[in-house]
Amino acid sequence: KKIIESLLAHFKSSDNVIKWAARTQRQIGALRGISQRKRRALAEWQKYKSRKKPSLKKWENMGIDEFRSEINQIWGLGRWSADMIAIFYFGRMDVWPEKDGALKTACKDIFGSSDLGFIKKIIKGCETVAAVYLWGMHDLKAFRYN
Repeated sequence: KKIIESLLAHFKSSDNVIKWAARTQRQIGALRGISQRKRRALAEWQKYKSRKKPSLKKWENMGIDEFRSEINQIWGLGRWSADMIAIFYFGRMDVWPEKDGALKTACKDIFGSSDLGFIKKIIKGCETVAAVYLWGMHDLKAFRYN
């Protein structure tokens, strides 16, 4: 969170962060807290957007598996990235980010199991809401122990 806040304070917009990442993607090592691989992934996102001009409306209305498949075509972006875009950009309510480590930890604490497939059956119909609340509970627990 602090890295994102710092980048936005310095570059003033996410578009400027992505342009910076594209310019610096070949520089070895982390810059401003962003690894070379992450800078390349942002640069690949920029290339994808300019080349394909994705229809955001199309993405918004796709099934989650098809959406993930579309995002996975972009170098450096995988299922977790697709899930975060679906939740925080599109506001989708059908996303259960099974690859998220903090979610697994929170589920282990709350449900006594980190089997996210099993837990998905319990929370079916409110996957995103459950994930957001579980992340919040995870963050509160981490805060209390620090």
